[in-house]
Amino acid sequence: MQKEGMEKHKILEILEKKLKKDLSYDSGSILGSMCTEPLNIAKEIHYKYISKNLGDPGLFLGTAELENEVIREIGELFGNANIFGTFTSGGSEANLIAMRIARNLRPDIKKPEVV
Repeated sequence: MQKEGMEKHKILEILEKKLKKDLSYDSGSILGSMCTEPLNIAKEIHYKYISKNLGDPGLFLGTAELENEVIREIGELFGNANIFGTFTSGGSEANLIAMRIARNLRPDIKKPEVV
């Protein structure tokens, strides 16, 4: 491990070198991936919300409101607008949140089993 941090240009140089090893979506070499190149509007929105952590919804009231609207709309699509939930950036976080919700819904279970 280095004792001192690197300059910005060096960090970007290292990252660019690594990224050159990746295939690009516009190369025509990627078929059947679960991902695609995001639309520009999606990138812009992601940049605006990248620092919002709805694990602390009380800090980001507007963002939490947007999340609740989307969840309600998803519920309506499936015939039940009276649902609750959350969005996460990954599966591990989603699993932890699901266990927390289960615990909170069933406080009578003192020794839950996780399989």
